[in-house]
Amino acid sequence: MTSLLSVKNLKVYYPVKAANRLSSRVSWLKAVDDVSLEVAENETVGIVGESGCGKSTLGKAVVGLIKPTEGSIEFDGRSYAEMSTKERARNIQIIFQDPYSSLDPRMTVGESIEEPLAVIEGMSRAERRRRGLELMEEVGLRPDQYNRYPHEFSGGQRQRIGIARALATNPKIVVCDEAVSALDVSIQAQILNLIDDLQRRHHLSFVFISHNLSVVEHICDKVAVMYLGHIVEYGDVESIFENPQHPYTKALLEAIPQIKFDDVEPVRGLEGDVPSALDPPSGCCFHTRCPFATECCSAARPQTVQVGPSHWCACHLVTGDAAGEGTPV
Repeated sequence: MTSLLSVKNLKVYYPVKAANRLSSRVSWLKAVDDVSLEVAENETVGIVGESGCGKSTLGKAVVGLIKPTEGSIEFDGRSYAEMSTKERARNIQIIFQDPYSSLDPRMTVGESIEEPLAVIEGMSRAERRRRGLELMEEVGLRPDQYNRYPHEFSGGQRQRIGIARALATNPKIVVCDEAVSALDVSIQAQILNLIDDLQRRHHLSFVFISHNLSVVEHICDKVAVMYLGHIVEYGDVESIFENPQHPYTKALLEAIPQIKFDDVEPVRGLEGDVPSALDPPSGCCFHTRCPFATECCSAARPQTVQVGPSHWCACHLVTGDAAGEGTPV
């Protein structure tokens, strides 16, 4: 399958000055640290992990809102460095988490949807209005709502506006940054079904960022599990959910709430706190919270190895480096 988006060895570091104003020392917050990822045509790749793992930073870098510190991003075989800002925006768009703050309260729905058409495509007013009304109908909004303002809509309707705006330029890839997490469960289902329908209709590719694994299992083809700026496991949905290899992936899946009417088992969570990205652990970034960690886990960073036809994992217990020590994964 041909890759439409290719992320190679991506790093996004933020400089953080010392608390002492007299000191010139600068530390680096490693939000995304050496991440590689590929998205094929008409494919949905989920990015999952705890808050602060670098999911949103990775998504914003893919859209071009953040400039990478190192590494490269290619769209359809072309480096971002070779593409103009308009060309990149025409092909790659984003749907934000908060459907209210992502819309300008001073602009009507029609103006919000049409703005990319004016800035990127340079359409006339008549062409923009025609296209805007088409998009509103496609996402389930009525033409008589064209001149209304964001505060006159519900959360689900506002997210439909955000989706229409993202589709305005006919992009090839859409990044969904927690696009349904701020919505009620019933509304989430409607928006997910809309996204699924739009993908089939327009042959879109999605990068779906979420902490809700149930949603990811429903809508994604592949899943990348992130922890502290690294991808620790990657593969197709079936492999990740039915045969997880990394201890962190297993912990995330075990934490999914389940309704049981007989024996109620408490949800098992990970012990300890996520380390600071300013001072990440040596070796495997997860070893400080891993119940199977051995001495080699803190000494060297594990290599990413293939553990199945479409399944990769970065763990010493999987590669065999820690064989005979601890409990096998």
